[in-house]
Amino acid sequence: MTRKAAIGILLSLSLGMTAGCGAEKPTPPRSLCGVKVPTSAVAALLPEEGEEVDVEKMESDLAPHACSVYVNDRYYFSVLHDPERPDFSLSRLNYPPTSPNTYEGKLGIKPLKSISIATCQEGSPPVYGMVSLSPQEANGLYGNSESKMEEFMNAYMPALQKHYGCKTSR
Repeated sequence: MTRKAAIGILLSLSLGMTAGCGAEKPTPPRSLCGVKVPTSAVAALLPEEGEEVDVEKMESDLAPHACSVYVNDRYYFSVLHDPERPDFSLSRLNYPPTSPNTYEGKLGIKPLKSISIATCQEGSPPVYGMVSLSPQEANGLYGNSESKMEEFMNAYMPALQKHYGCKTSR
């Protein structure tokens, strides 16, 4: 083997070993719209690579508890929560129902969007939550969005219940 060939092989090996080392999964925020959420649940909705995660509160009278999550200035998902949403109903036609694992209530999941109502005891109103995923990621990151959203909502809704002081039997 010639010296040039040996150097070429070593260079190729070192480049191959360091490829991807600079790319890290973004650090998930610890809260969304003022609600502390398990970072593991948020991580499931973030891309594999990214540096800067921004959570921006939406300025709207219709959705005062809503925010969007961006990674490197690219939109990935939005959340909305409300301590009471009297006009809300979970239509079986629009949202096939799924049984929540970590809270009592209703959970509806469809591609790129999930909505839920968590029931409270002692006469407290239910808590409403929603997550909407970026349509731009429908075929990529969110190709299997239903399982990611179910995981997220099973962590997010109990956090909302705690945030609003919702008493539960679980």
